[in-house]
Amino acid sequence: MVRLGRSVPLALFTAVCSGVLVAVHWSVVTASGIFPSLEWGLEAVLQGFCVGAVAGLVPLVEALGLPSGHRASRVRRSWVAAVTWLLAAIALIVSILQALHAFARSQGASDEEVFSALGRLSELLRDDPAPFAVCYLILGMPLALGSLARTSGLRRREQLVLAVLGATPLAAAIMLGTRLLDPDGLVSSVPTFSLVPALAVAQGVTGKLGDVLFRPRANVSSRAPDRALTWGVALGLLFATPGVWGLVSWYSEARRDRENAGFRRLERIQAALEGADYDKALELCRRMHAAGCTRFEEEVLLPRWLEAAWVTGESGPPPDLLGEHAALSGVFADDKTRLFRRARYRLDLGDLVGAGVDLDAALSTSGQSFSYWEVSDVEVYVLRAEVNALKGDSEAAWADLRAAALDPEEHPDPQAERRVRELLQKVR
Repeated sequence: MVRLGRSVPLALFTAVCSGVLVAVHWSVVTASGIFPSLEWGLEAVLQGFCVGAVAGLVPLVEALGLPSGHRASRVRRSWVAAVTWLLAAIALIVSILQALHAFARSQGASDEEVFSALGRLSELLRDDPAPFAVCYLILGMPLALGSLARTSGLRRREQLVLAVLGATPLAAAIMLGTRLLDPDGLVSSVPTFSLVPALAVAQGVTGKLGDVLFRPRANVSSRAPDRALTWGVALGLLFATPGVWGLVSWYSEARRDRENAGFRRLERIQAALEGADYDKALELCRRMHAAGCTRFEEEVLLPRWLEAAWVTGESGPPPDLLGEHAALSGVFADDKTRLFRRARYRLDLGDLVGAGVDLDAALSTSGQSFSYWEVSDVEVYVLRAEVNALKGDSEAAWADLRAAALDPEEHPDPQAERRVRELLQKVR
């Protein structure tokens, strides 16, 4: 515990200095305008600082995991480097979330808004964790390699070269050579890749300054540097790069194919809804849910599934999936276009009473339409005229046709009007 306490000032110094250096780097990247999806501002500065500050973990892990006064075994040094790697990856994720939280609060967001935004981000991380896990593991690699080099007795310049050489080619192969990371997504490939050498350089600079100010010699003995282990690990990562690249490429392509298949299923559901084929849309929704959905696909699927179920009167999504979509059925009942579409569906089934009720509601509602296209009052009057004609109420049907003709800016569908007039000729 004494050694841990002595390492705290060095850890704080490392965190602050490395945070400032990486914040400067990330500010330059975001302010350059090379990446349109990134904007310079307080959020960028906070993100860069939080990423760089993770380097402060290294002295603490070394103080806890390594004995004082002599060099530890290779196994123990390797374990310390591995723990540093894992903790750095976790800390990087937490630091990004903390940066987003601090930025949101600085913009005057309420606690509820902040936690809602962080909740959506957490759902995204949980829904598709692989790209984020790979990204943050790569970002933590320079810190782990730097720790291994330092505890093996290498000089600072050699530590820097080893950290850059061991981490940068692998990071380039995955972040730049595959489609795992979306260039315009939450984790963008090229700018995120630039953080790998930035962290390595920041660790080297702060380590040199820390040697001058704190002279932390506890875990570095006077024995010859253990280059066989350190350079063996670095070269091993270098030679493993093609294999890792191939594995990640295969995974990213399979992931992209699955995303495209999900989009195609959603497009078929959308086409069925727009074509008023609600039975088909309902069946496609059920099949897509049974096949498994990502969180994003589920958010797009649920409103369409609810609409198809509302129109057909069949059971919809399981209640535990609805969440904020639970109130949509009430929205549909106040949407003129959706009421018109359900009336047409009921008319096709021969439910004249139900169709008439929906058309009456469509003409009386004042709710805002959120449909893909908005129906006019003329179309509603013409369809209600058809319903009344089929009921044998010719007087009400003629009244609806006259009401449709009164609107100078809208004209009824000629075929629909002709069909109504033919029905009226039959009921006379």
